[in-house]
Amino acid sequence: MELILCLTPRLTTRIRCHRRPHWRHRLKGALDLAETLIREVEAADVIVIGTPMHNFTIPSVLKAWIDQVLRVGRTMESTPVGKVGMLPDRPVFIGVASGGVFTGERGNQPDFLTPYLTLALNSIGLKTLQFLPLQATAFIEEGQASLASEKVIDGIDLTVVRELRDVAA
Repeated sequence: MELILCLTPRLTTRIRCHRRPHWRHRLKGALDLAETLIREVEAADVIVIGTPMHNFTIPSVLKAWIDQVLRVGRTMESTPVGKVGMLPDRPVFIGVASGGVFTGERGNQPDFLTPYLTLALNSIGLKTLQFLPLQATAFIEEGQASLASEKVIDGIDLTVVRELRDVAA
C-alpha cells in the first residue's frame, strides 16, 4: 500500500491556455505535475480522499488537485451533451469531516461538497463513489472522537472493491 501526500499548486492562466497550439512552446513542463497526478489516478485500484468540509465545500488544496486532474482530451471529453469521462471507473472512498451536520435528519447546513465532488469525479469517469461523513466534530467530546471515527470506518462498503476484482478477473 502506498500513501501519497501531495500539496498541489494552483493552476495558472498559462496552463489553462494549453489547448492553443501556438502556446505549447510556452507551456513546456507546465503540465508535468498534472500528468503525474493523472497517472497516479490511473494506476490506483481504489482511491481514498480524506477532506474537511470548509465553508460548505472542499478546501482549496483539493480544488487545486481537481484542477490538475480534470483535463479535456486527457481525462474527459467535452461533448454537446456534457463531459464524458475517459478514465476507467474504480471505487472512490471520500471521508468528509465537518464541524456541523450536513446530512441526515439532523442536517442543518448546506452541502455543496458532495454534489461538486460527484460531478467533478463523474466527469472523468469515476462513478463508484462512497461518501463517508464524520459530522458534528465541533461537538464531539475528546474521548468520543475515536468512537465516531470507528463508526465511519464500519460504514465502508468494501463489496465494491470485490466487485471490481471480479470484473477484472
